Amino acid sequence: MLPEIKFTVERDPKVLKAREWTKMLKLVWFRVGMFWHKFILPKHFTKRGAAEYKYPKRQGEVYTGERGGWSRTYHSRKLKSKHHGHPLTFTGELKKAALGLVDIRATGNGANIYLRGLPPHVNMRVSENSPNMAVELTALSNKDIDTLVRFGDKQIDRELKRIAGGTSSLSLT
Repeated sequence: MLPEIKFTVERDPKVLKAREWTKMLKLVWFRVGMFWHKFILPKHFTKRGAAEYKYPKRQGEVYTGERGGWSRTYHSRKLKSKHHGHPLTFTGELKKAALGLVDIRATGNGANIYLRGLPPHVNMRVSENSPNMAVELTALSNKDIDTLVRFGDKQIDRELKRIAGGTSSLSLT
């Protein structure tokens, strides 16, 4: 399950009305969602990202010592037909869809990010042992969380200074 990122900011009712406050937080959450989509999501399709997010190894990525079985593995077929070993990418259909259309719905309490047009195999699993691509695609590392928190903090400071002046702090729960 993904961790929740919470903003803890004191609001001065004399300076900022509740409606303006909520409007500002919606804008900040929208920007945090855009930041995730533009800078963090693309890392999931790299070998470095697979290591950072601790994806389980696919069949054929780990040498088992068996003779003659490697040529029938997923990794072998991908290398032979597509000439790459990038994670979450066989044909490139998932990467193209995930990095393409995005629908970010922000509220004063957070944002939901919908990746439109994903191929159906993302949510399908053949067995319990097969990889859960939906979980892998939305995984966050501690480094990502810190980056999102810092980015959100800067956005809140920027908006508070623009509106009335002030500072903020973020907490992770």
